[in-house]
Amino acid sequence: METDGVDPVNADPFLKGSYFRELAWDYIRRQPGEIAWGIVQGMARFWLLPDRVGEIASEVIPKRMPARRVLVGTVSTGAFVYHLIWLLLLGVGVVCAWHSRREWFWMFLIVALYLTLSANAAGNDRFRMQSAAFAFPLVGLGYARVVEFRKNKIAPKVHP
Repeated sequence: METDGVDPVNADPFLKGSYFRELAWDYIRRQPGEIAWGIVQGMARFWLLPDRVGEIASEVIPKRMPARRVLVGTVSTGAFVYHLIWLLLLGVGVVCAWHSRREWFWMFLIVALYLTLSANAAGNDRFRMQSAAFAFPLVGLGYARVVEFRKNKIAPKVHP
């Protein structure tokens, strides 16, 4: 595009799309391993790391507040623990859905795969919110299974 004397940034949007697509494919052809590794890292970031709660807390909490660092650290740790519990319940729910409610499993899997791939190499966690509508029923299913398991383990069944 630049060799033709056209500025790629200020060009017609229909010309820009094909130009930047070719540029992206050129980078992918030159460095396929690095780009694939970056995408895998982004997918891991998307599911495994909680949202940027600590960053948001550090912006919202006044700078002159006493024990500000402790409060920001507590908020970040709490968000991480909550997210870890959510992921564990989601995992249990996915397994339960596979065994009992296959339509829930496939619906979640398709949506989760689409949103994970859409999150790209940056692991853009804003797409996790859209997956939550499909994940919460499975988290609930996982929670019900854990409660049932604990109830059976604590109070064993009495056989006559």
